[in-house]
Amino acid sequence: MSEPSLELGILLQSHEPSPQEEYPLSLLRLPIIVRGLRGSSSWPDLAFFFFLRCRFFSCLCSRALSSSSSSSHISSRVFLSELLDPKPLVRVDAETGQHFFLSNVQCFSMAVPPSIAVNVRMSSSISWKHDAETLERKTIDEQKPIDLHEPCAETLKQSKEKNLEKVASYKFPQADHYLEDLLGAHPGDGNMPKDPVFLSAFSQSHFIEGMDLVKNVSTIRKILPNSKFIIYNLGMSEKHKVKVLAVCDCELRLFPFERFPDFVGIMKGYAWKPLAIQLVARDHPFVIWMDASVRFITKDLQPWFDKVRNLGVLASVGHAPVAMRTHPLTFQTLVEKQCTFREDKEFEATFIMIYGTMFVREYFLKPWVSCALTKGCLVPDESPSKYINCNGDASKPHYFDCHRFDQSILSILLLRLYHENIQSHIMHHEFYRFCKSADEEWYLPQFVNEFRVANSQTCM
Repeated sequence: MSEPSLELGILLQSHEPSPQEEYPLSLLRLPIIVRGLRGSSSWPDLAFFFFLRCRFFSCLCSRALSSSSSSSHISSRVFLSELLDPKPLVRVDAETGQHFFLSNVQCFSMAVPPSIAVNVRMSSSISWKHDAETLERKTIDEQKPIDLHEPCAETLKQSKEKNLEKVASYKFPQADHYLEDLLGAHPGDGNMPKDPVFLSAFSQSHFIEGMDLVKNVSTIRKILPNSKFIIYNLGMSEKHKVKVLAVCDCELRLFPFERFPDFVGIMKGYAWKPLAIQLVARDHPFVIWMDASVRFITKDLQPWFDKVRNLGVLASVGHAPVAMRTHPLTFQTLVEKQCTFREDKEFEATFIMIYGTMFVREYFLKPWVSCALTKGCLVPDESPSKYINCNGDASKPHYFDCHRFDQSILSILLLRLYHENIQSHIMHHEFYRFCKSADEEWYLPQFVNEFRVANSQTCM
């Protein structure tokens, strides 16, 4: 007979619990012994504690004994939330990329090997609500080779007016009621700010990388005293926030996931990034977006500021065609042909300069944000992380090798708006570089994470 295992599920919900199966608790300290399944005798019994404290949600706990036949429920990673701040915060399920909106909750757990039967689930009112019109559309998974000689019904090689008409034809009915508040009133092209806002966002999984960015930008701002620096908190504990503010003359904002559709809270869907940019651009339309990996290698950015004031948008260029790294649903939503974007390389959303004139706001920011708020456009479905790895050979391109989310839409828009002069909108790595490293793991001590980050970092 197989040895039984224990499954623990913790749910955070705003509604009342079912009296038969779930038990509301204001304070829970529960010891759990998890015994190894058959074939995993090399693993010792695992004991750990959960400590759950809630103020703003009903806390529900359900337990069930199950045998090894339930191994389909096994998760190799246990969700961790470490939250001491009384303000609501968002955490990420490391397995699925799903965000959960938590409030004053503190949980301690640990990662376990797949052979151990532990499954911890945390959820709240933020969840993906399946929309049949979007999610049940057929996905074209066929990886057809890109043939540049094959006829294509549409082209980018046409007048600027024709390309603008195409962008203006994009329809985003799901986004309409968000736009008035998001866009705000434009100051007019004659009243644009002289100095930029430096903008970034990161969570605890990129904290070390983010701190290096903070220190780097701080040196730049010494010669730009009128510039601002805003960081969106995507999931940092109180102690991490204190560390950021100790070395950064900046504004730390909690990203308002609760204001947007549920899928915006899926971290690996990246819909939050265009929204973060627009939230800042609404009040200060000169924005320098930087992922946590961006590092400036010169303090004099004035030539590039002058250039973006003239051109509107600057970004770095990627390595593969847009059609190779964009989901078919994105093209379907925009009513664009994949083949239209088979020749031009993608742009990277890692580092972008935006001078938000009325033209840029109407034809670039508005459709980018609208797509981010539309199911099936920027975020293809509720499990976007399965599309993120780009393994195809760019020298032998095929359609839909992967999907690049915010970057895919960024590329389509830039190519439509500026195709005649697209080379002028490219920022080359002559004044910056990207220094990317392994994500930090919550279950490792800080000095171990620092060692891993330092030894995995690659700069280009």
